[in-house]
Amino acid sequence: MKSRSTPLRVSTDPHRLRQRQVEALYQLAPAAVLFSYAGALISLAVIYQSGDAEGGLYWFAFATFVMLLRSAVLWRYWQTPDALNHARIWARLMVGVNFLAGIQWGLLGTVFFASPDIYRELFILMVIVCYVAGSIVPFSPVKWAHPALAIPATLPPIIYIFFVHGGPQWLPGIMALFFIFTVMYFSFKQHRAVANRLSLELQNEALVEKLNSYNSELGEQNDQLKHRSAVVKVAQLDQRRRAGILSSHIERTLLPVIECDCRFNIVTWNDASFCLLGYRIDEVCGQNFGELFFPPERRSNINAFVEKLFQEDCATTIDMMLVTRSQQRVPVRFYVTPILADDHSPLRIAVIITENYSELKRGNHAGFDSPTSKA
Repeated sequence: MKSRSTPLRVSTDPHRLRQRQVEALYQLAPAAVLFSYAGALISLAVIYQSGDAEGGLYWFAFATFVMLLRSAVLWRYWQTPDALNHARIWARLMVGVNFLAGIQWGLLGTVFFASPDIYRELFILMVIVCYVAGSIVPFSPVKWAHPALAIPATLPPIIYIFFVHGGPQWLPGIMALFFIFTVMYFSFKQHRAVANRLSLELQNEALVEKLNSYNSELGEQNDQLKHRSAVVKVAQLDQRRRAGILSSHIERTLLPVIECDCRFNIVTWNDASFCLLGYRIDEVCGQNFGELFFPPERRSNINAFVEKLFQEDCATTIDMMLVTRSQQRVPVRFYVTPILADDHSPLRIAVIITENYSELKRGNHAGFDSPTSKA
């Protein structure tokens, strides 16, 4: 099934397209010029054999001049390094010399057509038709290169043969003019096809160039990402190393270290906490630390203390009694540190406990809202 979607069209630079057209023209033109001169040589032989040697030599001299002029244009084009930078000029030069070549064949079909030998007339018609039709392909890249050859090569002979020589012949003449029309039609169609092909080639080259550019840019970005990934990996390894050292330090330190959530509920603690408080972590996990270990007279201020702690976002020390599992009251100092998330929302509360063997003064028992010091 044919796709109904319209293919994506990419705009083509007219100057670059003209350069490609001229380049294609000058690649095919040498063979066309060579074959044209070979036909002139054969035509001279036919004219000479039919008894018109002097006129044939004059015509062949003009054909040689045209061949040399066309060859000079081709040679100069090949010898010019930046010829394609002036593509319009080289296209016009080829149109001009093709027009002279058309006059050359037009003279053959008018001045040298009439002959007592019928085969010469048939030969001249065959030569003109073959060279005009056969020149469509080599001169199609540039729009007017083939019409410049075909019109002067065919129109004067048609007018002479069918309307002047031997009287008007309307039906053959009209058919001959229709022949010119068909030749011009296919000439322009071939030019359009070649132009479209060259345009698609340019678009393809532009897309490939863009793709290579994107691939190069993507490669650079991949290199940058690899570098960033390596840096992040090194940083992660360093953080893991530091976290491992810190975790080992917390687990092995003799100071009780407790981690609570934002509501002061116990999340985890180290072995030193078990030695001081008398509970295993699985027995107290999820319970409120203050309600479990603070004296009963101090538990009413826990929520206000937690709220104030996160508002001030500052580490605090508190001296007070701690009630262990055996209901023993131990004078301790709490080092309480609030931990906030990246969005500054309450996340954790870290508690470190040290035993306080000095006699607690009365002022040190004022409560959570009157800490002894702030770190």
